[in-house]
Amino acid sequence: DPDAPVPRKEYVPEEMRAAPGEDELPRDAITMHHSFGFESVKRNNLHYLSEEVIIFTVGAMVQTVHLGTGEQTYLYGIDGEGVGFVVVHPEKTHFALGEKGVNPGVYIYETETLKLKRVLVGGTERAYSCGRFSNDGSKLATVGGYPDFWLTVWDWREEAIVLRSKAFSQEVFDVTFSPFFEGQLTTSGTGHIRFWKMAETFTGLKLQGDIGRFGNEDLSDVAGYAEMPDGKVLSGTESGRLLMWDGGLIRTVLLRPGGKPCHDGMIECVRLDDETGRVYTAGADGYVRVWDYKTLNDAEPGEDSAEAYVDALEEFLITRGAKRLDNEKEEAETLEPASIKSLIMSEPDHWLVQDEKGGVVRVPLDANGAPVTRNATRVLDFHAGAIVALEASPISDHIITAGEDGSVRVFAYAEKRELFAARFNAPATTMSCAPPAVDPERRVVVVGFGDGVARVLLRCADAWKLIDAVKPHNGAVTCAQYAPAHRAGSTPMLVTAGEDGKVWFFACEREKGTGLAPVGFVVAPGPVSALAWTDAGDAVLAGCASGHVFEFAAPAPGTVDATRTFEFEPSRFRAYAFKRPRASAASVLAEREGAPPTITQEMDPADVIEAKAARKRFDERAAELQEEMDEAEATTVYPVTHLAYDATGAFELCVGGEAKGKVFTCSLDAEKPLSSRDAHAETVTSLKTRQGPSRALTVSGAANGAVRVERRGLEKHWHCEVHDGSRGAVTGVAVSRCEKFLITAAKDGSLFAQTLGAELRGADERNEPLSVSAQVSTVEPDPLPFLEADATPAAADIDSATTYSIEDAKVKVEEDAKRAAAEEEKMGVREFLAKLKAEYAALVLENDARPFAERLPASAFEVDPGLREVIEAETLADLERARESLAWHCEKSSLGLKKLRERFLDDVEQERAVLRSFATGRSAFATTSFRVVRPNERLEADLKALKEGGARRFGGDAGGPRRPGGGSSRAGSNASGSMRLSRSQNMRSAGDPNEPVLEEENPFAAGHKQELRRRRRLAREEEWRRFNATKPDEAYENPEDVAAIEVAKKTLGDYKLKSDENFVVAEEDSMNYGKKREQMLLLEASTRGARRDFNARFFAMRETRAAVVRETVAGAARVAEITAELGDADTPEGARALETVGEPFRTTPAADEYPTESRDEATEEALAAFDAARRAAAAAAAKKEAAKAGGGFGGGGGDDEAEGDESVDESALIDGEPIASITSDAETKAFGGDGDGSTKEKPKASEAAAAAAASSAAFSFEDETDSERAARTLRLRHERAVLVRNRLELPARFDEALRALRRHKSFVEGELKAAEIKKLTYNRELVSLKKFEDGEASLREKLSSRYAEQEDIEQKSHDVAAHMEDIAAELESVNERKQKVLNEFDKFVNEEHARREYLRKIFLRRIKRLKKDSGDDLRAEGERVEDDESDDDDSDDDDEYNSDDEMEESRPEDCDESLWDQILALRERRQDQDDVINELAKRSAELKKEADALAKKDKASGKALASLREEMSLFQREKQETMNMIETTVPLRLRQVEYLYDGKLPLRLSEGVVFSRANLEGLRARIDSLVREKAALRATQRDLRREHAALRQDTAALTERNRALEDAATRMTMLRFGKRIDLDKMERALIPKKGIEELKVSLRETEAAHRDELRRWDADLAAVRRELTRATAENTAVLNAVSDLTQRKRELEARLKHTQSSVFVDPAAAQRREAAEREQLVAVVNAQAAEIDTLREEIGFLSVKGTPARPEF
Repeated sequence: DPDAPVPRKEYVPEEMRAAPGEDELPRDAITMHHSFGFESVKRNNLHYLSEEVIIFTVGAMVQTVHLGTGEQTYLYGIDGEGVGFVVVHPEKTHFALGEKGVNPGVYIYETETLKLKRVLVGGTERAYSCGRFSNDGSKLATVGGYPDFWLTVWDWREEAIVLRSKAFSQEVFDVTFSPFFEGQLTTSGTGHIRFWKMAETFTGLKLQGDIGRFGNEDLSDVAGYAEMPDGKVLSGTESGRLLMWDGGLIRTVLLRPGGKPCHDGMIECVRLDDETGRVYTAGADGYVRVWDYKTLNDAEPGEDSAEAYVDALEEFLITRGAKRLDNEKEEAETLEPASIKSLIMSEPDHWLVQDEKGGVVRVPLDANGAPVTRNATRVLDFHAGAIVALEASPISDHIITAGEDGSVRVFAYAEKRELFAARFNAPATTMSCAPPAVDPERRVVVVGFGDGVARVLLRCADAWKLIDAVKPHNGAVTCAQYAPAHRAGSTPMLVTAGEDGKVWFFACEREKGTGLAPVGFVVAPGPVSALAWTDAGDAVLAGCASGHVFEFAAPAPGTVDATRTFEFEPSRFRAYAFKRPRASAASVLAEREGAPPTITQEMDPADVIEAKAARKRFDERAAELQEEMDEAEATTVYPVTHLAYDATGAFELCVGGEAKGKVFTCSLDAEKPLSSRDAHAETVTSLKTRQGPSRALTVSGAANGAVRVERRGLEKHWHCEVHDGSRGAVTGVAVSRCEKFLITAAKDGSLFAQTLGAELRGADERNEPLSVSAQVSTVEPDPLPFLEADATPAAADIDSATTYSIEDAKVKVEEDAKRAAAEEEKMGVREFLAKLKAEYAALVLENDARPFAERLPASAFEVDPGLREVIEAETLADLERARESLAWHCEKSSLGLKKLRERFLDDVEQERAVLRSFATGRSAFATTSFRVVRPNERLEADLKALKEGGARRFGGDAGGPRRPGGGSSRAGSNASGSMRLSRSQNMRSAGDPNEPVLEEENPFAAGHKQELRRRRRLAREEEWRRFNATKPDEAYENPEDVAAIEVAKKTLGDYKLKSDENFVVAEEDSMNYGKKREQMLLLEASTRGARRDFNARFFAMRETRAAVVRETVAGAARVAEITAELGDADTPEGARALETVGEPFRTTPAADEYPTESRDEATEEALAAFDAARRAAAAAAAKKEAAKAGGGFGGGGGDDEAEGDESVDESALIDGEPIASITSDAETKAFGGDGDGSTKEKPKASEAAAAAAASSAAFSFEDETDSERAARTLRLRHERAVLVRNRLELPARFDEALRALRRHKSFVEGELKAAEIKKLTYNRELVSLKKFEDGEASLREKLSSRYAEQEDIEQKSHDVAAHMEDIAAELESVNERKQKVLNEFDKFVNEEHARREYLRKIFLRRIKRLKKDSGDDLRAEGERVEDDESDDDDSDDDDEYNSDDEMEESRPEDCDESLWDQILALRERRQDQDDVINELAKRSAELKKEADALAKKDKASGKALASLREEMSLFQREKQETMNMIETTVPLRLRQVEYLYDGKLPLRLSEGVVFSRANLEGLRARIDSLVREKAALRATQRDLRREHAALRQDTAALTERNRALEDAATRMTMLRFGKRIDLDKMERALIPKKGIEELKVSLRETEAAHRDELRRWDADLAAVRRELTRATAENTAVLNAVSDLTQRKRELEARLKHTQSSVFVDPAAAQRREAAEREQLVAVVNAQAAEIDTLREEIGFLSVKGTPARPEF
């Protein structure tokens, strides 16, 4: 049935887990026996799965515990690296596990059957951190950890993702669904809280998160929070303050009365009971406080802060409770507060508390629902935090653990219970059991702690007994071990090592390893991380975290001289440098590139040579690679994690770093490890060999929580990730004495006892042990005595953190002895002086008691009369010395003050000042000015240069390369921009080109009919010529249309994206370093200007305030005077006036309002307070030092109580000055004080008025009349009313103006912040543009040179074309003259002449004659006859000019002699014209050849220019792509988003474009205008078509009419003349010709002009030849350079190949380095190839200029 539901897939977890390897045993080869651990520090790690059954994560699994029976069940993870969270469905039908691993999943199990029902995949990349079901259970929200932190909302029943978004960039602690508003969530974590909404958008449902903004509140981690019914959120902080959030902002900061936080420390839980309206908060201080919801919600913050004070309704201290050992016996109740990490309040009769200190506490509730804390019970007890050490008893079924919580515990693993524990005030760091040689009963353990103390504990039946304690280290103790054996008669030894790098030796002077007497210590190269005794106990092997390993002999007691120090030099010392086994460079290189060829005898000699060369290159690369590998290895550190001797005298070594996961067997006598074996993929953190009675088991643990068990003789091993993969590094492994149990502990707090399978125990098929373990009983009664019955003496503990270590105590004892001796000497001197003073006083009294006559004068008591003067002189000298010493201090203080001013004040142009309103209380407000920093010299110079010269100061013109002259590349203009006219054009421009040249004066009159007809005909021809000139060519394009098209192309509005492949950066829009620098300077100038402008308004407002203060103070005084004068202080009007002006009014400005003016002011009171504070601080410091010096061995370091009495609270000092002294007298007066620090009551207004009246009593108004008195009274009352109104209005108007200024400042700050963002973007762009600056400059320089070259070619081409045009015009003129000569011959010899043919041959015959000096070659070679050249040049003439040079010339008899002479003269004239024509043809051919060469060069230059343009375009595109990679911030409102797809907002906006609204409106307007323009053009096109049709009809008509007229003209000429007549020839025939002499004169003038021109051309030609010679020499040099560059290119290619084939250590780094070098070499080769191509083009260009010039003499 296709409609039938698809059955759900059945998931089998065992099939989903990674299968064991071929050499690994199955997972069930070891099974879980019992778990003693719990991750108590993990948030939300405690849930009720059902009644009395809790569930939590531990290690790499999830565990359930029945609180009544203690029964445990285990659910292992699937992804192998641990479980991130567990969460239970609201109906408790399912629970979900979020695991860790590569692309881990969320696995949802059924509660009742523990079957896997759903698998959610794709929520994170590495690990889940938290999760929560929705209130109705339909959805599940999960949050991933690093690196993605995805927040995912699932429809878990459908195994589908509903929504997903990034929660935050740091760890998230919790996620919850809103209980009141559907579609809302809240997340919190490190430094944040975020409020989410499932919002409907155009593209569907979206997760939108608003981050909570802390504002002025300190940023805090948020763990506990609860949503209120009105949508507000109440959250805790790590400081214990409660925050009420409203819309992403803090509405109220809630504190207890007195400013105390709601909790002391982190608030972990916040719960709302919406039925009772109570809010419960719990935190690390152990208190659960109850608050009223309405009180919290209605709490209003204060005037100047967001703080509000509320009191808790109730508070309950949750203690750790009585520890339940079994069902019958309980411990005594403990009053130690719990550290609440999680609180379950869902049960009606009790609370369940997750205690971070390591336990689960059950707190019963009374009938009213209140917790009965005195009956709290600790139902589960664990280590809090990491377990750092684990040892198994070899004589009983017990294990001993030491934890980071400072506890040392004993577990009976076979009975699945904890026996007892001892807790100390420092975290434990290491632990080891005493060997049988020290304690045969195996009850003694030595434990090292983080405070440097080593404690020796004795295990009793019911508790630990401390039997010794020493403090040898100043840091944590990392290792502590008893010697396994000792010589007969000698005392056992204990060795300890610590983070301070010291290795201490102690002699055990009493039994059971007690009576520890320090022998001495040695200093290791680094913190010691591993120790191992030799079997004989005479030497110690130590390993350090720095990778050092060394062995030294243990000192015998009494051999170390400890008079001054316990440090000694060991008698035997050997160091071992670990060298990781690694492949040689040759093998690495051979594996990467292939082995070099092998040389054989069958190889050819050439192959042998090549093979030897290849092997040599291979050896060189291998040597380089080996050197790099050695350098890298020399800097690598291998921290030692395990050391142990074996039976052969060698030792096992495990290290971290690149050699992690292996177990090396090393010897001090061998440089390299003897052998190695793989153990783990990560660092081995714990390893024990020869375990169990069979001594056949090896157990190891790794940093990723994996445990490996091997048995000697068994091919396979067991390997499994037992503990958490990220924070569960294994710290201890052990095998039970019966070889049945495996016990492991880790840093995640997990402690597992697992049962070994038959294969690992070495049992047969009947499961009976085959080893000696069969004789060991698994469970024995505890034979140990109880604590009270044990006879071993207890020792005093070292519980003070200030106790000195042994070495420090020895040093302090010596110092104390010296100090005591000095004090004793001082006391002796003081006693002697006191005795002398007493004797002197007795003598003086005795002298005074005698009669006057017997009394001695006072001078008699002066033993040395000069002593007083000496003492006074010494006193003055002491004073002078004091002045000198203080002078140094004064100078030092002055210099310090000067430096501070230079550092902090000299660069400040305008300081930040405060301007406060006149309003007080909650209405008070203030605003501040901007702090303006004075620009440095460089910035100031740049701004000045920007104002003066623009961008040229910062990188030149930003545009493209300019063509010489500014014209186009194809323009025909010269350098000056004016058009160059040829000579023929100049000649034609002088007059009408069609006007005939009159040879003689016209004999016809102006009004003659023939002349009139000719003129009319010429006029018609001119009209036709002008008309035909207007006729466009077929390829003609209207310039206006072309310009319009160009404008249209530029203004079409085709906005290509800058990321588009076809985007071309316009020349004017091209950006470079200079332009960007200019933009940054302009932005800096604008921001500085904005700050200055606002500060100007601010200071003007400050002056206004000062004026208001002055006017108000003066007005108040004047009101008092007027009231006194009127005497109406007791009337309502006068009282109101005095009350108004007597209101509190701050007249004295505060220090921060005038920071510059008040900085150097210091009152005497402030100086005195500063001096007193300094003296008190000095005295306190002296007393503290004296107290420390007085401490003895083991003392606390001084009298803390005395110190506290004399010390000054540092928090009450600001910059060394008491807080009380900072408040100035001016401030005190401003707020109603009198300046002496006390606030006195202000005098009443009536008293002031009375005083003013008394002062004015002397004035009398007895003489004024009643009307005058009334007028004066009215005037005074009016004046007083005005002053009172001003007192009220002026401050109010000022406050209103100040509010406007504050609003303006908010706007300016927003603009400045946007400018700062833009400045950051500009700076990134500037850095990118700087990288392109050199390349762009080079390309622009090349383009400029190409443009100049092309301009030169175009100019030369234009000149050649002009010369050819001149020659063509001159040729036409010569042909006309020749035609005239032919016409004259026809005139002399007409067609009827009898000798016409003969005379014509004579006339057309070529004769040999001397050439005239009119050419270049004639002047160069001299005058000579060129017969052959003339024949060759004229070989292409018409056949009628060919004649026989050998025919004899003779005048026919019937020919007149004068006619013959005329014919010969005409022949001379005709041949002159032929010579000129030949010369012009030759020059035309040369010019054509030059034009062809220029055309080829122009084509080559055009190609090079096009290539450069393309290269520049690619360069600009690359630069644009780099600029596109720079991100910029563009704030957008939702109404600005118009990017819709099918009417909805797309999921991703990466394809969207941010487009300005102005441009968008411009595009829309352009579309409208184009539509209108298109319609207008269509209308115009229709009109033009109609006009075109009409014109075609007119043309046809006119053509027909012209044809008719021509036919009529033909008929007329045929009727009149009988044939067609050429009217032009007829008119020319009628015009008389000039004489021959005039023509000769004209010819001579023309030839003279030609000679001058040829002379100029000769000079130009000589210069060109010299230039050609120079260019040829340059080309030769260039060819040599090309040869050198080619050779260099070959060398570079060889080096490139060598570099490519070179070896490396790090493949990735070497590949990047090779790629960079390859790109660099390719760039060099390309540049050289481009240069070679350029040189070749120049050579080709120069080679076609012509033959080298011949030398001139």
